[in-house]
Amino acid sequence: LFEAVQNHVAERYTQFSPDSLSNVLQAFALVGHRGSQVILEATAEYILANLKAYSPKALSKVIFTISQTRGYVNLALQNALAEAFLSSMDGMTASLLTATLMAFSKVKLEEAS
Repeated sequence: LFEAVQNHVAERYTQFSPDSLSNVLQAFALVGHRGSQVILEATAEYILANLKAYSPKALSKVIFTISQTRGYVNLALQNALAEAFLSSMDGMTASLLTATLMAFSKVKLEEAS
């Protein structure tokens, strides 16, 4: 079931809104399925190109997903998410800001070699 959904999302991610894509990523991360890594790898450039469309909550979910992945995630995406986070802090509640900071504290900051 999870792999079927993972493959569906990885093939059709352009049809998902930022909120929908971030929800799917978060769901995979919460259950600890490697699908979040597969989807992140497939969608990194797309997320980068559309980052301005992501709400603070959707940004937080993507950051959380990155913090839960077992492998390294695209360094350009990590940097862009950090910049987007700093730009959107004013629109975040205190609890969302705290959760996002905690997620960032667990992100692997090195790019895979």
